[in-house]
Amino acid sequence: MKQEQGKRILVRSKGEIEIEEFSVRQPGPSEILIRAFSSLISADTELGAQEVDEQDYCSGYSNAGRIVAVGGKAKGFSIGDRVLSLGNYATHVTVSASPGLSHVLLKTLLSIMPPSES
Repeated sequence: MKQEQGKRILVRSKGEIEIEEFSVRQPGPSEILIRAFSSLISADTELGAQEVDEQDYCSGYSNAGRIVAVGGKAKGFSIGDRVLSLGNYATHVTVSASPGLSHVLLKTLLSIMPPSES
């Protein structure tokens, strides 16, 4: 079976930004996999990070999308749920389904937004 491919924003240590293809990682037991349809990019934050970082890194801190896979121990989430996460700028992100500040999942907020087929 062919591994699904996604795309993400990669910031190079010399300040160059590129779109990189990557293998989408399936969720672990307490994680969910989100196919993102929107992300927030802040020019000030990204430009500031480029000035101090000496290594390549995957940028990002916010996206919205639909859950496409749920780990066996992830409770309260289902495939198809619309969610917000603090994941990287990418077509797919695998994040913790556990409550907490590092990966806040806001399913309730999205329930008031109109549906999107994206």
